[in-house]
Amino acid sequence: MHKLPDIKQKRYYDHGSNQLKPLETTDTVRVRGDGVWSEKAQVLARVAPNSYLVELERGKRLRRNIRHLLKTQERFVPVHDDDDDREKEVCANHPSGGATASTNQSAMTPEAAQSSHSTDQSQPVSTMSDVRTTRSGRIIKLPSRYVHD
Repeated sequence: MHKLPDIKQKRYYDHGSNQLKPLETTDTVRVRGDGVWSEKAQVLARVAPNSYLVELERGKRLRRNIRHLLKTQERFVPVHDDDDDREKEVCANHPSGGATASTNQSAMTPEAAQSSHSTDQSQPVSTMSDVRTTRSGRIIKLPSRYVHD
């Protein structure tokens, strides 16, 4: 009984829409996230009729609907973590037996650590009772009528 209105509604809807073209493997696309075409990715495979497996430039793999993929002419350049490999090589070749900067900092004496920590958080000290400092560092002076000498 609702067949005729449904067919009519489909005809009007389809009039203003278009079919999305299928993507090819190795196509470069932008992935839609939070309403923005933000990250570049490369199509790895078609998983379902409207679903694709893509790999982001940073190496993460995602499965996305074709509606959330925008084909671009940009060049896909994967970003690899070569810096971590270089750090490991440098640490292995270091004469101190692979000690890194983080282990050198942990070897600092507690007094030196405390003195460096205390200089970072220096707050203005109020000497008078009519001056107060907030957590954000704002100095509040009480009006003279509230000051009792």
